[in-house]
Amino acid sequence: MLPPPQALPHVLVVDDNEASRETLGVILAREPVVVHSVDCGPAAIAYASAHPVDVMLLDVMMPGMDGFEVCRRFKADPALAPIPIILVTALDSTKDMLRGLESGAEEFVSKPVNRMELRARVRSMLRMKQHYDEARALAADLTRLEHKRQALTSFLVHDLKNPLAVIQMSAEYCLAVAGVSAPIRSAVADISQAVATLDRMVLDMLDVARSEESGLPVHRERVDLGALATEVVASMGPLAVDRQIELGVLNRVTTPVLVDRELMRRVVANLLDNAVKYAPPGSEVRVEVEVGEDAIDLRVRDSGKGIALEVREHVFDRYARAEPVGDKNRGHSRGLGLAYCRIAAEAHGGRIWIEDNEPTGAVFCVALPLVAEPGPT
Repeated sequence: MLPPPQALPHVLVVDDNEASRETLGVILAREPVVVHSVDCGPAAIAYASAHPVDVMLLDVMMPGMDGFEVCRRFKADPALAPIPIILVTALDSTKDMLRGLESGAEEFVSKPVNRMELRARVRSMLRMKQHYDEARALAADLTRLEHKRQALTSFLVHDLKNPLAVIQMSAEYCLAVAGVSAPIRSAVADISQAVATLDRMVLDMLDVARSEESGLPVHRERVDLGALATEVVASMGPLAVDRQIELGVLNRVTTPVLVDRELMRRVVANLLDNAVKYAPPGSEVRVEVEVGEDAIDLRVRDSGKGIALEVREHVFDRYARAEPVGDKNRGHSRGLGLAYCRIAAEAHGGRIWIEDNEPTGAVFCVALPLVAEPGPT
């Protein structure tokens, strides 16, 4: 089956002189294009607003609205701006050419018109317009696919929450049953820890998708960050014991601060999980919390192999993987955990970065600006 025939490109000729319009039409008669002509700028704007136009041949010296003004009007309109404009003019000074370029014209053809030159420039502009149209169609397709991906992610996240909750409740029930042997209790505790990690990953997926659409909402409340960090460290205890890592909290916080409790809980948990995974057995991972005059500082310090300077910025990209210094076999990050941390930090108006730990390891640093409590209304 033959493909449907494609419509011919449309060339719009704008000139107040009828003879000039006819001449340009005759020159382009040998080209596979459809030519339409109008005699003034307002008519050109009206026609192009209602019909597809692929290239415009525009006279400069016209009464009322001259070609420079027509050009500016086209380029100021998002719907008309992509149309390539060839100025057809007897003006040949550098000043006039610069004025045409500043107005937005893509090409010039001098009067009297050279037939071969005109056709060549029209063909060139048609190719440019075709490339633009193809790129715009591709961008539209990618946007539709991205919307479908985000919708699918949301559906998956919500569907995963229920079975994870069932597994968590079943694990808690098994741990509460009397007479369960120590090996079974240890295995069930591992299941419970894994479910908590999966639950956090599911929430990370949802929040990353939400941030792409409308930004991550922040619900601020008074939070004792030191106590929050201590709670998260306690919840990570089984994982740390399994990996022979000592967890600690250095808390220099004396008063609550206004942050989103759940977002910050997951930031601490993600940073701790990342540090515990790659810290060497027998080492310490420490959470440090400090409130200064204008910022909240949260640091997670490990004694691993550190992260190379050239890849530190990419560690917080989605699905990033950055090798520790001198180790090509193990990654310091993979997935959405650290990407979520950056999104959450930026949603608070803050930032996240990595510093070297001395003598070895990495320090993941989060700085959030202090927000004053609202006064009485």
